Amino acid sequence: MVKAAAYVSAKYLSAKTAGEYNNKTFVIDSAFNSEIGQQGSEQDKLCIRLKGIDKPLALNQTNLTILMVAYGDDTDSWINKKVILHIVSVPFNGQVVQGLQLEATN
Repeated sequence: MVKAAAYVSAKYLSAKTAGEYNNKTFVIDSAFNSEIGQQGSEQDKLCIRLKGIDKPLALNQTNLTILMVAYGDDTDSWINKKVILHIVSVPFNGQVVQGLQLEATN
């Protein structure tokens, strides 16, 4: 069976492309800053790479807060820490959409 999601060309991990990773535990490999968005309206976002996943995850405020509370403000201390990746329903622009939420674990 061929999975169509493998052909989606998004640069970052999203709920649309993360189905096979739902409710699985991963280790944080790195944290880095990246400009995300359309040309002319880019935003600096903190991103993480998870071991075993090719695409990085851009952190929204919820996931950023979860990691800061669990592992501190210094992103170097996040390396080799475990997280569980969940696909959850979230409100966005007046609609309910699928999003990614991290759960810190020890």
